[in-house]
Amino acid sequence: INGQPVNKEIKKLLDEFVDVFDTKDEPVGKFTGEQFHIKLKSDKPIRRPPYKHPRWKRDIINKEIEELLANGSIKESDSPYGSPVTTALKSDGSHRLVIDVRELNKVTVDDIEPMPDIGDIIEETVDSRYFTKLDIKWFYHHFQIAKEDTHKTGFVTQDGHYEFKVVPFGAKNAPFFCQRQLRRLLRKLKRHVISYLDDI
Repeated sequence: INGQPVNKEIKKLLDEFVDVFDTKDEPVGKFTGEQFHIKLKSDKPIRRPPYKHPRWKRDIINKEIEELLANGSIKESDSPYGSPVTTALKSDGSHRLVIDVRELNKVTVDDIEPMPDIGDIIEETVDSRYFTKLDIKWFYHHFQIAKEDTHKTGFVTQDGHYEFKVVPFGAKNAPFFCQRQLRRLLRKLKRHVISYLDDI
């Protein structure tokens, strides 16, 4: 198949599975399999005071917090854990919320999961003619944290205290856990599908 017929076939496929594509700000879908655990080397809670930010940055942080509350990714917390929050500048000039979990990561037990090698991926696709790349929006937020561990993700702003219900960006073992789940999901499609974190 080449030329115009390819476009028709692709459109037909997209129309058939339109519900799996995110076209607007909708609640993030939740993976119902294995949940993310945070195993620590110490039971001593990690708690730091919130970073102080100018009013304009506090407004950005609060706006992000409200969005995360609305889509069910976080909840208000009374956890003894509390990592501070800042923002990072994105390529488009906007800011994203960043939880400084460095102290928590220091006492987190390592997970072991081999990550895909870019060289191997290129070698596997060298004879392929057609390529499609899909990006999983809010990749980590599709995976839920085990209820007994959500309190460990507690974070503090100048205006509140919250914890994650889904895997937070920056958590030490998040890439390995999420890669493992995606690898298992796509195992039967291995000849045709390759995953690298949030890219398929």
